[in-house]
Order: sequence, then structure tokens, then C-alpha cells
Amino acid sequence: MTSPFRGPGPATTALVVLSAVTVSSAELVVRDAQTLLLAEPAGFSYHLDSPSYTGDGQDGFASAAAFEVGGRLSLTRPGDQIGLVLGLDASLHQASGGPGSLRSFLGLGSVGLGWAMTDRWVLLGEGRAGLGVSAIALNGTAYSPSFSASGQARAYQARVQASYFVSERWRVLASVGYGQVDSRYSSRGITLAIKQTGWSAGIGVSYAFSRDPVSLK
Repeated sequence: MTSPFRGPGPATTALVVLSAVTVSSAELVVRDAQTLLLAEPAGFSYHLDSPSYTGDGQDGFASAAAFEVGGRLSLTRPGDQIGLVLGLDASLHQASGGPGSLRSFLGLGSVGLGWAMTDRWVLLGEGRAGLGVSAIALNGTAYSPSFSASGQARAYQARVQASYFVSERWRVLASVGYGQVDSRYSSRGITLAIKQTGWSAGIGVSYAFSRDPVSLK
């Protein structure tokens, strides 16, 4: 009696998938300039130290966003699908509404691992850190006067970014990350420290200056 067809077994399926990945012609080549528009966490925690009051609290702006311009460079050999990717960004953060407004300008460096999933799709996971300057303006209330000052800001973030080539040179980007921006201000005997922590997400575009491996140029 002829046995019924049962289809490929688990081992066969795994071998087929592994073979497909192995023979893929995709190469990780990233020499891009990129720009991103991101939604940022609007809530924050703070520590206030003044002559009349010292304490911690929570508050939030009505909205927060960031605009980034930067570049990415992969350190890979011809044929590599996975490799190290370095980045550098200039980022403008703006939060407003609610208690007042906050604006920070940051320079950030990144180190990540990129994967060319196909000839068009690239996935990048990266860690970022940076420094910058910040300015805050808080509205006065019945319990406290208005406050404005400039200070320093530090940022830390882990982020995943997916990109897709829509043409030979242009990619569209989608990004999601989790991080924190710490800023500190001092004026008229008052010191205020703010932490903005949470998720961010954004979309953008990038331009590839080259898609050729280094040794082929």
C-alpha cells in the first residue's frame, strides 16, 4: 500500500530555511545620510532644590517631538550580511504645553549591528549616547513664580531601525526606541533637574551615497 504524503519534516524545513539564508546575495553596505521625525515621551520626573522648597515630582508636557539629521557607516567586507554600523546624529528636541516648554539640541554617537535581510530590507539595532544644551521655560502658578534657564543635557537610548530601498539610492525608515534625556538648570538660587524617560517612534528617509562594497570601489 502506498503511504500518504506527509510533507517535509522539521529537519528538512530547517535545512531549506538555512540554505536560503546562506545563498542570499544581500550585502550590508551602509553609507547613508538620513533624517528622522520622532514622537518623544512628554512626561518627565524632576528634582527641585530652592530656598523655599526641596523635593521630587512628576509632570508632563502636552506634546514632545524630535527632528534628527545624521549619517550611518557600516564596517563590513564584501559578502557580509551582518556587521558593525557606526552613526552620528544632530538632534533637536522640542516639548511644549502644560507647565511650559523645553528645547534641547544634542549631538549623539551610535554603535550598532546591522543585518541585510534582503537586497532591499536592512535591520539595525543600535545604542546611542550624547551631550548637548537645553533651555526650559516654566509658567508661573499660584504657588511658584515662572522659571527660565539654560543648562546641559545628556541622552541615552537603545533603538531598532528598519529601512527599505524604494529606489536605487533612497530608503524609507521606521524607528522605535527607549531612552532617557537628563537635563539640569540653575538660576536665581534654584536648581532643577529633569528626566524624560520612555518610548520614541518615528519615520524618515535616507540617501545611500554608495551600495558597493569597499574593495570593489
